[in-house]
Amino acid sequence: METDIVYLSAVVEEMLDSYPDAIADAVERGQLTLSTHDNLPFGLAIFDDRVGLGGYDETGMLSAFVDTDAPKARDWANDLYRQYRDEAVRLDLPTTGHSE
Repeated sequence: METDIVYLSAVVEEMLDSYPDAIADAVERGQLTLSTHDNLPFGLAIFDDRVGLGGYDETGMLSAFVDTDAPKARDWANDLYRQYRDEAVRLDLPTTGHSE
């Protein structure tokens, strides 16, 4: 599965601290594109046929999540995601040297 993710910098730092080898391997294999953006208003997940929105409280805990398969919501989500991805900083991680 290929995944293109835009996260807050703090989230990416935590991921890299916790799973450095798995992240580097997924990036090297072309399965993960990871970017940062420091002004994300909510979580947005776009799947094959669904869209999910996550709201977080001041501590960073997920406090609400809604999902839909409405075509208009999917169009909106894709447009919004492209906007934030275009503004984001893509991470270039060093290769591990064991890609297959």
